[in-house]
This record gives sequence, C-alpha cells and structure tokens, in this order.
Amino acid sequence: MRRAAFIILVLFCACHSDPRAVLSGNEVLLYPYCDRKFEWKDIEKRDDELKNSFMKVAQSFLTDEYRVYNLSFDPRIDEFKKALHVVDFNGDGKNDLIFDGDSGGEPKEIAFILNTGKGFKIIFKDFQGVDRIDFESSKVSRLYIKDWGCCAAHMTFNKIYTVSFMNNIPKFKLIYFTGHHQDTYFPKEYFDKPIKFCVLDDHYKIRTKPMIDDTCKTFISGEPLKGDAVGELAKGSNGRAIASQTDNTGRIWWLVEMDVKSKVKSDVFYDDDDKHPASKMGWISSRFVKKTND
Repeated sequence: MRRAAFIILVLFCACHSDPRAVLSGNEVLLYPYCDRKFEWKDIEKRDDELKNSFMKVAQSFLTDEYRVYNLSFDPRIDEFKKALHVVDFNGDGKNDLIFDGDSGGEPKEIAFILNTGKGFKIIFKDFQGVDRIDFESSKVSRLYIKDWGCCAAHMTFNKIYTVSFMNNIPKFKLIYFTGHHQDTYFPKEYFDKPIKFCVLDDHYKIRTKPMIDDTCKTFISGEPLKGDAVGELAKGSNGRAIASQTDNTGRIWWLVEMDVKSKVKSDVFYDDDDKHPASKMGWISSRFVKKTND
C-alpha cells in the first residue's frame, strides 16, 4: 500500500473546497475531479533529436525506470522513448522532457527532465498520472496529479503543485492534497462556491455514495466492508461541501472535503504521506451540520 517515498515539497493547505478546489488567499484552486480531457498531444512537440540525446544517457538519470523497459526477456525500449514527452516547461526556448511511464515498480511515474543545454537534470518526480498542466507566460504554473494507488491500495489521492522559478529552474510546491476511497462517487456538477460547515453530532457517518446503503460491499485492500460508510466524524468537525445530490427519499447529500485537522474515525482512510495528511473526502447528509463563515 505504501511505496518508497519520493521527496515531496512542503504542503500548504488546511481545508479544501470546490469540485476541484482549495482556498489560497482570495483564490479558489480547482482540481479537475471529473475532467479527463488532458492528452499529451495537446502540449507536446516533436523533437526526435532531443529524445535520442536523452536515450543515450537515460539509464543514468532514470535508472530503475529504464531497467524495467530493458529487461532481456522483454525489451521495450521503444515504449520507454514513447513515454518521453517533449515540452518546453520553463519557457527558455529549449525543449525539455516529461516522462510518463513505468516507475520500475508497480506504480506509474511522472518525472520532469530539464534540458540545461549542456545535459539533463531531473527536477521533479511523483507517482501515477497527470490530470492537467497549466501554463502561464509559456511556463508551467500548476501541475495536477492523481495517484490512484497500487499494491492493493483502496484510496485515491489528488494533488496540486504550484510551480515557481529561480533562474529558469522550476520548483514544485504541494498546495492541495485530498484522499478518498476508490469507490467514491463524483458528480458532473459542483457548487460555484464551496459551503463551509461544522458537524453538529458525534459519530456522523461519511460515505462513498450520496445515499444510505448498508448492504453493499466496500473493499479495503481486497477485504470486504459491509455498507458504504467509510468513517465517522466527530462533533465540531469542519469541512467544505463542494457538490450536492438528492436521493430518492428527498435527503440532500453533500460531497465534502474535511479539514485536515478534523478527526475521522475510520479503518478505511489512511495517509499516503506521513508528513502531510490528506483532506478526507466523502458524502454526508446535510441535515445535522451548520454552515459557517470560518
């Protein structure tokens, strides 16, 4: 469930929001939970010379990754090359590379490879896949990563990194981090502005679906759990509702991101990074909460 850790930069967030969101100052950062429009072909260039140049030294920079593509009984070097995407991500006029492929273990991996003009430098790595990359003034400004888990994991993590530059070298900072059970239902429409709330009752259940279903099976690392309840919230817990849905009884449900400081009693939720806990997500009934301005 856990993997060898990459160095992840300082987390800066508390309570998250909107279908894709966290508040940073007056800005609402949005995570594309239901937007699957990203394709490399929309941003990558063609530069075979750069790819060929990196392929000559790839084993030194992406050692484990290269090795898994170069197994003697199943060589896939062409696939490794296809996993390299040409993007000038620091806007200096020199094409760079982004690797999107096998990590050498079970999870997939994203790696930003800077073209210094004299060689290459790995400046960022994280697990799994890209949901979106934002650019500002021809430079990457935000990176949206989804980690859907591996090794029998049952949670998915969503991350937003903001990118700053020093002498054209990008620095990635994690500013948004949420986690939810893989069975969690995500709607197509969300609030324009998140609704902040406080839980009024103890043992308030948080679920994977906008309904009470105590008969279904929710799997935890391959083991079945009865029902769609994946945790209990304590009285006074704070969070933000990002969407709503009404069930067939007329009950209104909120899809929420709980404040990272709010305790969630659960055998389901876990944190993928011990230093930076993720905001826990799920569905709660809106009946026994009150809206807050905090």
